[in-house]
Amino acid sequence: MNTSVSPFELAPSVDELVNERLSLGTMLTMTVATQSMRPTLIPGDRIVLARVDPVNAQLGEIVVVKRGNAWVAHRLIERQKGGMFVTKGDNTLNADPAMSQERVQSVVHAIQRNGRMRELNSPRARAAARSIARLSRMESRVNRVIPKRFSSLIRLSTSLFIYSIDVLTTEWHPVS
Repeated sequence: MNTSVSPFELAPSVDELVNERLSLGTMLTMTVATQSMRPTLIPGDRIVLARVDPVNAQLGEIVVVKRGNAWVAHRLIERQKGGMFVTKGDNTLNADPAMSQERVQSVVHAIQRNGRMRELNSPRARAAARSIARLSRMESRVNRVIPKRFSSLIRLSTSLFIYSIDVLTTEWHPVS
């Protein structure tokens, strides 16, 4: 008897479990697997997720949405009319397509890296996140109108600004 189950068959069950746990107020952790949010998030970081009512999601927060079979953590950079959100990875050139705010599952509450934790709720961290969101929104708009040969220069400039903001506002504490 074959009892193996494909990951795609498990996906709906995992999604239901994640949604249930978040709706009960449980904080969950996930491991970052990609470079799209570098330098804020790097592969191997553990992110602590907290449930959020989408109408309360703030510009600059890192929100988690389900895209296909993957969970994606990108920064909320714009709210549009009709309850639409625009997100963008800090390390990507272009914004993600606009999506309904109801797709937002949770926000990243904290980051764990190398035995240290960074809370994202402090006034300083929130101000930095809003600054990065404004910068990312501007970068995405500029990249739509400039010749492609300048994209890498814009990306490099934006990355340096994001890295500077991130370093200057980072408050890491030992995990207890």
